[in-house]
Amino acid sequence: MKLSDAFKFDAKTCPMALFHGGTDVYSPNGSTQIYRQLRRMKIPAELHLFADRGHGFMGNPNKGEDGTAYDHWLDRIPEFFRQMNFDGRLGPEVELMTRYPNDDARGEFHKEPVWPEGRMPDVQAKQCQPYLEWHMPKESKTKAIQIIYSGGSYQGNNPNGFEVAPARRYLNEKGMTVVTMKYRTPRPQGGLAKHTTAWQDLQRAIRIVRSKAAAKGLDPDRIGIMGSSAGGHLTLMGATSSKQRSYRPIDDLDKLSCNAQWAVAIYPAYALTDGENSHNTTGGNADDARLAPEFSFDLATCPMLFVHGDADGWAAMNSVKCWEQLRRMGIQSDLHTLAKRGHCFQRKAAPGTGSYTWMDRIWEFMNHKGVNQ
Repeated sequence: MKLSDAFKFDAKTCPMALFHGGTDVYSPNGSTQIYRQLRRMKIPAELHLFADRGHGFMGNPNKGEDGTAYDHWLDRIPEFFRQMNFDGRLGPEVELMTRYPNDDARGEFHKEPVWPEGRMPDVQAKQCQPYLEWHMPKESKTKAIQIIYSGGSYQGNNPNGFEVAPARRYLNEKGMTVVTMKYRTPRPQGGLAKHTTAWQDLQRAIRIVRSKAAAKGLDPDRIGIMGSSAGGHLTLMGATSSKQRSYRPIDDLDKLSCNAQWAVAIYPAYALTDGENSHNTTGGNADDARLAPEFSFDLATCPMLFVHGDADGWAAMNSVKCWEQLRRMGIQSDLHTLAKRGHCFQRKAAPGTGSYTWMDRIWEFMNHKGVNQ
């Protein structure tokens, strides 16, 4: 498939914001191909794709926080204008951590190890010890559970940093239970893939959460996973390869499923063969830049939300090509790219831009898929 010859992309081609429904008979791959060409030409652009929506996807903008991404799609237009400073009102950036500075919405909190003493697989002497933290909301409004972890190039990870703490506090305010995870880093030695021990920790963490959900009044079949950068890659591993065991069973807990019901991948790195260990050298645009071989997009793969900076060196095409593969399989997902934004776009953002409101896309996705009811 290629773009129609009717389109003459040239030096005068302007920045664009593209919107498309995932089930449109006028294929959304038309928009992904236009976006891909704009990437080749380094023209700023945004791409917003809405799961399960056909042609003429207009929603209801009056739903407020009960709305979906397509209900609020018109709001993305002024955010695009603001980020491009077309309205001349782009203000200074604000630290995300200062907007969500405390745990006032959190009630019960406790911490536990991921592995029983002496039973952790592929033990590495110089890696950190993995653990989980339960963050229960003061006022529970949903039985769903979100697991969140950070990135860090598989060299380190921080469950209290800007990639995790604000989202945790945001969801606690919404009345959702959040479980944060510290996974093993730095990268394992001895011929193991960079993600091996982290993937083991994630599969075990999902099983722990599933085993304890009912006793906490939560739903063991409504568990989502979310990570950024290397954590986004780890999210793809958890979502696409849940039928593959990353370690040999050590106890009865490992009889439980480790599949997730939804996943949120924030600027996932290492997702394409162009950029498996570093920046995407061709921006992920080339036809031979394919999905990394460790991903097994199987029938247990859950719907996903992708959010990616348009100017990220770990290219936005990582997310776009994953979204296209899910669509091929009939798995409808959401995707949002953000004009002129690089890696870690949410550390600082200017009010009125998509980088400032990005966490609302998580809640909107959950609203649409019905997992937070």
